[in-house]
Amino acid sequence: AWREAYDLLADADHDGSLGAEELELLAEAAWWLGMLPTAIEVRERAGAARYVESLDPATVDEIVRRVISVIDPAGS
Repeated sequence: AWREAYDLLADADHDGSLGAEELELLAEAAWWLGMLPTAIEVRERAGAARYVESLDPATVDEIVRRVISVIDPAGS
């Protein structure tokens, strides 16, 4: 069952469209298959996805403004 779950989720992950919950499932399947480096990498991605999914538009706008100000301090 873990192999089938891993294969299906890994195939779906090729285009990067899995959300945090699906990435957690992929990491779990990788863990139980003994694919520890993959499990860790996917779990890290799941954490990042969970963070991004939790952001509200105002926070996203603020992050973008700050990044732009670092890249182009003069605002040109």
